[in-house]
Amino acid sequence: MDDEQFIRLRREIEGLRPLQERKSILQRLEKEYTERRRILLDEWEGIKAQEFQILVKATKTIGRKLRDDVQVEVTAAGDREPLFKLLREEVGGRLSEAINSLGEKKNFTLP
Repeated sequence: MDDEQFIRLRREIEGLRPLQERKSILQRLEKEYTERRRILLDEWEGIKAQEFQILVKATKTIGRKLRDDVQVEVTAAGDREPLFKLLREEVGGRLSEAINSLGEKKNFTLP
């Protein structure tokens, strides 16, 4: 290896140092953001669980007050197709627009 090759190789190696530092910074940031994401997801799941419990409590109140008239069941992230089937078969009438509207909603929540 001659002097010129050595100098060129040394420059290439020194050119890699900023990349190594950047890689280290990015790895640290990835770890921090992954942990932050995990914390936020845990918080989100906790909030969803609290909202679900509020809905369950509300349905129990409705069930007690309207015992003979209404039966309500709350299901977290449940399949809505049985509801649509019940509406079509038992209630009848012009419900297709209402069923489509219910199908488009992502969540049902209390106001």
